[in-house]
Amino acid sequence: MPTPAKELQKELRYGNVTAHRYFDCPHYQKCLEEAVKKYWVSFSCRNCPEFKEYKKTQGAARVR
Repeated sequence: MPTPAKELQKELRYGNVTAHRYFDCPHYQKCLEEAVKKYWVSFSCRNCPEFKEYKKTQGAARVR
């Protein structure tokens, strides 16, 4: 896992989930399992390099 998911103190609202999570990430399942093991209320992928690259490519796809 390149960077562990960051713990969030509040549950994400449905409309905010895609702003914080990258479901197709090869590490997503491990991050999810880690959050469950640690009893996190929620988590964010935003600090992960995989997430940042994903968002960058999503933005490029929209511009085209």
